[in-house]
Amino acid sequence: MSSEPKRQRLEQELASLWARSGLTGGFQVRWPAHMDLRHEASPRSYAQVAPGGHPVRFDFARAACALPRRNRTALLAHEVGHCLAPHGSEDDADEAAWRVLGVPIGYDRRWPGKGLQTTVQRRRNPGGDAERRRLERLAQAGDVQA
Repeated sequence: MSSEPKRQRLEQELASLWARSGLTGGFQVRWPAHMDLRHEASPRSYAQVAPGGHPVRFDFARAACALPRRNRTALLAHEVGHCLAPHGSEDDADEAAWRVLGVPIGYDRRWPGKGLQTTVQRRRNPGGDAERRRLERLAQAGDVQA
């Protein structure tokens, strides 16, 4: 598969997660050269998001397209999680991805540092509508973005 269909697939997966998140406003996907350089220097660095922008901007290294589906899905859900909890930690982004999107994220320790995001099995999703309402209440208080 050439790079363009792989990019389109990643962008479609991101759009699906975005729609499931309940976030309003648009987002933009970019493939800047600096992300490829960053990935070369740090092999687990595939993406970054600017959650406070209008539209929200997701930047990806081209190598993100070649990730196995489990890693790609977890990476995308993690980045959307940053938009759900824009002032939170990396762990908060993972938790938001699990509670709101239903994507449980773990880390593949074969990668350097903390590891690379991967989907994992969990017994049940505590999220759904109740969690979305909780996040909306927190957003009104300024703690997270609903």
